[in-house]
Amino acid sequence: MKIIVNNVEFPFNEGCKLLKLKHGSSSVCPFKEIEEFWNDIEPLTFKEIITVFKNVEQRRIGLLYFGLENLSKEIKSTLVSSETISKETTWTNKVGIVETVPFDDKYELYSVSAEELLGDPGSTIFHYVKFKDTSTLREYLLWIDYYHIYRLKDYQDVTAIDAIAWTIQTNLREGGIEKIIRQGDCILLKKNKSSQIGDIRHLTGNEYRSLLVLES
Repeated sequence: MKIIVNNVEFPFNEGCKLLKLKHGSSSVCPFKEIEEFWNDIEPLTFKEIITVFKNVEQRRIGLLYFGLENLSKEIKSTLVSSETISKETTWTNKVGIVETVPFDDKYELYSVSAEELLGDPGSTIFHYVKFKDTSTLREYLLWIDYYHIYRLKDYQDVTAIDAIAWTIQTNLREGGIEKIIRQGDCILLKKNKSSQIGDIRHLTGNEYRSLLVLES
């Protein structure tokens, strides 16, 4: 018996574990056929996804539902850079009063080897940046292309702020941004009087560090 997830076929046992991974701790079983033992199913682990699934598409779907947040808890990664931006910002509180409050925005850049991540003894190193939503304190993790940033920085060391800035793209040329406002995944860039439109580029760490005035 097989289970189909995202139009890809999985062996029954692994398919059940993948469904448990996909639907999390929900007590609602997605299929009547496995409802009887749904609560006894253990979700797939990262090591199982890498070692059991030989098919590339099966691995892709497994990693999609496993998520980077879970991955960071299971694999051995190395802290490369950590930096905290301390700023003051103004917002309206719950009773409608405008107040100025300080906030600390911490970013961490991690590396993980291909052997640890994929079971591949090759020399490839992968990187991700970890940061928090300042309003909910929920942690987020994003893969980044360390070596691309390294080249953009003229082969200088990449910091955690460089990494988070790289995830944001704009067509405003450097020097043309007055301020940056971040609300979750929504990034607002305010142009200054000298701004010019150019090619799509990544923000620099210096821009993110100096121009970010509000984050929620």
